[in-house]
Amino acid sequence: MSRKSDRFIANPPRACVIPLIYKILSGLVMVLQLAGCKATYDLGVYEQSLLALGGPDGVNQSAALLDQSIVSAEMVSAIIPPGVYADHGILLHMAGNKAEAMRQISKESEQYPESKQFTENLLTVIWNTGLRLSGDSSSPHRYPSVLVLPPINKSGNPQAGLAFEMTLNRQFIERGYYVFPTLATQALVTGAGAMPADMSVADLSYLHKLTGADAVLSVTITEWEPTWMIIPLIRVAAEYKLVDTATGQDIWKSTARDEFDPTVTGGGGPVVVMDKDLRVPARRLTAKALKSSENGLPYGPYH
Repeated sequence: MSRKSDRFIANPPRACVIPLIYKILSGLVMVLQLAGCKATYDLGVYEQSLLALGGPDGVNQSAALLDQSIVSAEMVSAIIPPGVYADHGILLHMAGNKAEAMRQISKESEQYPESKQFTENLLTVIWNTGLRLSGDSSSPHRYPSVLVLPPINKSGNPQAGLAFEMTLNRQFIERGYYVFPTLATQALVTGAGAMPADMSVADLSYLHKLTGADAVLSVTITEWEPTWMIIPLIRVAAEYKLVDTATGQDIWKSTARDEFDPTVTGGGGPVVVMDKDLRVPARRLTAKALKSSENGLPYGPYH
């Protein structure tokens, strides 16, 4: 199968989105190392862009975050991580800029050929031309790709699921894997119109044909409880499972459990972050599962 990516449209002018936010974020997007070292893309900006959707004027703010970070990264030839172009395209589509949206989504498959089947289906949905899953799902990819399903929350905290959903992609991208982007995946699943409300029970072969994913990651949050002892702690536990979409066999499984101090020391003394930023325990627990000495996940090809 050819790895040459199709170019879907000509390059239109880049849209101007919220210049004020550009100024605010100018120093936050790229981390430049010592002279002569390669610049790296700040995945924290990508995570923040997902959270920005919940705020006022969320689509434009989220799009602006990614737009500025992409421009800055491209200026210094930094590699844009998996999913950033595609999610940026979805945000632009939501803002009404279809031409630029399609250009950004096309960049995703140019950078990461393993996403070609996914982006072709996504572009079909955006064009509203009717989705036909005709992609060759048996074609091998250059590198393995991972589709992250919405977490299953069985804990006592209703916000725990969102905390994990906002942080899982970044953790596996930093581990070196191609991970299908959150917003673009939601758009494709919605456009396909034939998926169950609970994607955890979706047919693996259908998910593979829809996205081209080689593996599906499911996470079940089993515990998220405060434990008030000498110091306040949050006890968090979750089960992780990576499944081969072709065979249904488990590729990797891990159960992680830990307690986290929900306070940080600020200028005015301890600051409780338990209800302020639930991403912190979620991110740390996933990192623990990935790095487990007994059953850690090997680094992927992009590490």
